[in-house]
Amino acid sequence: MKKIGIFGGSFDPIHIGHLIIAEYFFVQQKLDKVIFVPTYISPFKQDQIKKISDEDRLAMVKLLTDNDKRFDCDDFEIQSKGVSYTYNTVCNIQSRYPNSELILLIGYDNLHDLDKWYEFDKLSELVTFCVANRGAEGTKNEKSPIIGASVSLTNLDSPNIEISSSRIRESIEFGGAYQYMLHPAVFEYVKTKKLYL
Repeated sequence: MKKIGIFGGSFDPIHIGHLIIAEYFFVQQKLDKVIFVPTYISPFKQDQIKKISDEDRLAMVKLLTDNDKRFDCDDFEIQSKGVSYTYNTVCNIQSRYPNSELILLIGYDNLHDLDKWYEFDKLSELVTFCVANRGAEGTKNEKSPIIGASVSLTNLDSPNIEISSSRIRESIEFGGAYQYMLHPAVFEYVKTKKLYL
């Protein structure tokens, strides 16, 4: 049975911190593949104004995943052109990787609202949630008092990366040293296309 990791996010832009987390995710969970899924519209950020095209976000992720056999990029949510519900994405991935164990990476802050996610009960039957700790505690297969339901949980022991896409966008806008927070290929893409200016 293959183990497939799912790493969703806006990736606006994808940065070094994302890659470090993905590396820890791949190694610690003993995965066969990590699938990056750029979101189209987050259910919790439906009023957010996009500064660049979805095609540019997707292209930056593909720049990194196309040259690493451990990683893949899934454009399901962008092609769907609607609110990106994780349950629908997981069902789509499951249809393409039948009989595989699916591990969904989430941030610890997501635990507070996890039970509000679309079709949460069904989703929790399809995946194990891997929590990027950020200083939090948790135990696999433990009943979580935060989400109030018995779900399969495991922790990712990774460093707290003090890099964010929003900080990078601000740095680009105001002429900061953002190149050190991006993979060289993504930096060149952003610079050449003059994104976020």
